Amino acid sequence: MFSDCRVKDILASAAAEKGEQTAENDIDGGDELSGREDELMGEKVFDGQSVVVLARLAAIRRTPTKKGDLMAMLTVEDATGSVEGVCFPDYWKKVSLLTKDSTPETCFFVAGQVDFSRDNPQIKVFDLITPEEVFPRLADYVILDLANCARERQREKISRLKSLLEKMRGDTKVALRIDTDEYTVDILLPSDMNICASSDNYRLLKGEFGEQRVLVKSKGFKAPRRRSGNGKGRFRNGRSS
Repeated sequence: MFSDCRVKDILASAAAEKGEQTAENDIDGGDELSGREDELMGEKVFDGQSVVVLARLAAIRRTPTKKGDLMAMLTVEDATGSVEGVCFPDYWKKVSLLTKDSTPETCFFVAGQVDFSRDNPQIKVFDLITPEEVFPRLADYVILDLANCARERQREKISRLKSLLEKMRGDTKVALRIDTDEYTVDILLPSDMNICASSDNYRLLKGEFGEQRVLVKSKGFKAPRRRSGNGKGRFRNGRSS
């Protein structure tokens, strides 16, 4: 639900941009990742696009820069393929502690920006988000889906809704999805029923409504702006550096 695309989408989009064909890169996905593969819709990915990919770090290679700072080359892998990730020093300092106790099977939401400028596509990795933190970090609003429920069950859930949400007060909007005689509609609840997007509240909602009926719309990930002074700018007199 928080993933923008699969690794396969990045590889296919990069190949399409270069006018190439790629072979299917099948990986045995008999684990947590492969079970979610069908949830992630195939997407066209563009060079420079900010993405969030649910993946594991199959390999981590730390390497020093010329200044002696550590950066990392990552193998970002999901059930559809693998792509290289590069994490520059400023961002590696921030996320390296998360990888200290991780294994090649540990799942992260890898947030970054795709780069098709090289022979092989890359993800410039700016952040790693654990599954426990992804709801508070990326949730834009929540839909509680009561469509296709028996009317009696709908009424029962709605009757308990206000007292439940009052315990979760915050800034994240909540909508209720219900059936009318003709349509299925999403009704935005009043602002005094907004919730705090915490991991604990997410668990409470899943316990009350069921995991498949708590739909979270992601606000996505915005890549940081590039810093100036990267050797490709201009001096004040207008001459190229």
